[in-house]
Amino acid sequence: MTGSKASPDPTLDGTLAEARRLLERGELDGATRGFAEMRERRPERPEGPLGLATIAARQEEWQAAFVLATEAIEREATCLDAYLLLAEIAWFGGMPDMAIGWLEAGIQPMQGEPLLFEWLVRLYAMDGRLEELKHCLGHYAGLRRMKVHDAALVFARDANLPTDVRSRIVAASRS
Repeated sequence: MTGSKASPDPTLDGTLAEARRLLERGELDGATRGFAEMRERRPERPEGPLGLATIAARQEEWQAAFVLATEAIEREATCLDAYLLLAEIAWFGGMPDMAIGWLEAGIQPMQGEPLLFEWLVRLYAMDGRLEELKHCLGHYAGLRRMKVHDAALVFARDANLPTDVRSRIVAASRS
């Protein structure tokens, strides 16, 4: 998780570090308390809602996770971790249409971030948005310094992607 802004309150930095440690250990109740405190006491920082979104996603509370991840993005427009979590929430929660707009907005200040484009390729394919998929795949290939067909093969060889998603990506590379 990002932490781009230094805290003038070392107690909050300790709270954040402890919340992260508890989250890593799977102690979600304690982590929730810490991230909720960060969210309340430092409303300009993304770490509180991002941590809470991570917890909600682990509990497969997709709608709550989505709302909290977008709150983190509203607090810091370049919080890459929040965009990536939002993409995972959309993927596993079956809500590609809800996340695509946020990710499209995220690429504006982060044009060179291939992970955002990688997720957009997946989500466009999942949602059947073939024109957007074709354009995004081309941009992703450029960022990775690959031919479009080769970039499509990276996705096509990903056994974790459903067959229909892989097929759409390959088809987009050919059109």
